[in-house]
This record gives sequence, structure tokens and C-alpha cells, in this order.
Amino acid sequence: MPKCQNCGHRWSLKDTCKIAFKYRGTSGRTCSRCGDKQYISKKSLNRIGIAAIVSLVLTVVVRPLLPQDFGTSLLLAVPLAVGLIVANLSLVELSNVQQGET
Repeated sequence: MPKCQNCGHRWSLKDTCKIAFKYRGTSGRTCSRCGDKQYISKKSLNRIGIAAIVSLVLTVVVRPLLPQDFGTSLLLAVPLAVGLIVANLSLVELSNVQQGET
């Protein structure tokens, strides 16, 4: 879980999910300990984007090699989705300042 850049407080899973999945580029989240506003760092956003692209490419490459029935696809898709969510949460880093998206 990420740490507040101001006080070093390790964020909870709930707070990390809120900033990771409700992030809109202009809003940050307030640290529950020190009250300082924190933002997702640009480096973290880039890593999350790269992870998404790599997972998409792997899905496109590996999918034709797997059985085509719905049950098998579902058994593979659910753990993959959970893994991607956990990976995205582990890639979140915080910054004291809002950084540009470009």
C-alpha cells in the first residue's frame, strides 16, 4: 500500500482503492492521519498504463491458444481480473503535488 509523502502513514486498502479507482486527474485524496492532500504520481500512472497494455497484449496473444468454451474462459478471466486489480493497487504511489497528465 502507498505511503503519504507528508507523514509516512501507510494507506489502508480502502483509501488506496478510492484514489486508484475514482481518480479523475484533478482530484486527490486527503491523508487520514495528517490531512494533507495526496495525488497519484505520474510515475505510478505510467506504470499502471503499461501494465494494462501488457495484459491486453498477452490476452490477445494467449487467447487463441486456449479452449474456446465459456466455462474455461470464465475460470481464466476471473483470476486474471483479480490479479490485475491487485497489481494496479500495488503500483500506486502518492505525491504531494498534482502532476500533469501529459
